[in-house]
Amino acid sequence: MLYNLPLISSKKTIKAQRETQNLHSCHYDFKQSSYTPFIAKELLAQRNLKEKKGDFLNKKLIAHANKKLKRAQAKHLLFCKNSPKYTPKIPQIRINANIFLCQNKDWITEYKQSIKPVICARFYIRPSWYEENKDYENLIIDPSLSFGSGHHATTAMCIALLSKMDLRNKNMLDVGCGSGILSLVAAKLHANIYACDTDIESCNQSKKNFVINNLSYKEIWQGSLQSLKQFEVPKSYDVICANIVSSVLLLLKKDLIFYLKQDGILILSGILQEHEAKILEGFKELTLLEKKQIDEWLCFKFIKK
Repeated sequence: MLYNLPLISSKKTIKAQRETQNLHSCHYDFKQSSYTPFIAKELLAQRNLKEKKGDFLNKKLIAHANKKLKRAQAKHLLFCKNSPKYTPKIPQIRINANIFLCQNKDWITEYKQSIKPVICARFYIRPSWYEENKDYENLIIDPSLSFGSGHHATTAMCIALLSKMDLRNKNMLDVGCGSGILSLVAAKLHANIYACDTDIESCNQSKKNFVINNLSYKEIWQGSLQSLKQFEVPKSYDVICANIVSSVLLLLKKDLIFYLKQDGILILSGILQEHEAKILEGFKELTLLEKKQIDEWLCFKFIKK
């Protein structure tokens, strides 16, 4: 059964399937709601396609779903049994739902076909199932739960700025590294890479992407600037990149400026145009070198004098 339900919140996509009879797919378009735990428990997503038959409810998975479905808007491909135990729960969600049977498809192939390579400055960023483009520097980044594929304007602007810089033997800190895309670009430009993210999945994905691209990094750790002192890493950096939302950039502004070397470069992105004045005011002790804009998104390049 296909359910189009505007309800839960997450940047992430959970794909689930159980190897049982009478299995139908449920497709949810969710926004944040107090009903999230209810759906996670009653229409349970199962991420492991090879899970053994057994209890349909899994406490660990419920906890995982409750945690991961509390973020920004996204689409979720879920599967549940077509049985009297579960389908009567749909009306209890208290929203309009269109329910109809759908044919099973090769979802993996269709998904792969929807993911395209992207050109950012001198870089050709592609999933692993696309061929190399010899006219550009190639980076392989397969889709994952971590942000950063080069398709979003905020990432593209950061890459454009980094591509014009001489990063050879410079120490760069990537704050909120996500997939590691900015770190990978800087590594291609021969920088020494240090990166952090509060999400352990992003840290692991960044490390994986370095291996896939045969590149090296100095340190990638879970945490933020506040935890930097716990690691044997430089206490100041030639370049710091932070592609995060404006509110977090402002929370981190003292640390971002503190850990930036004299004459160091700070690249900030993830900034909506409506927050431009707040960012410029918050970082006014730095000198603005360049501003880039794509649609409603801004990116700033500062220098510490």
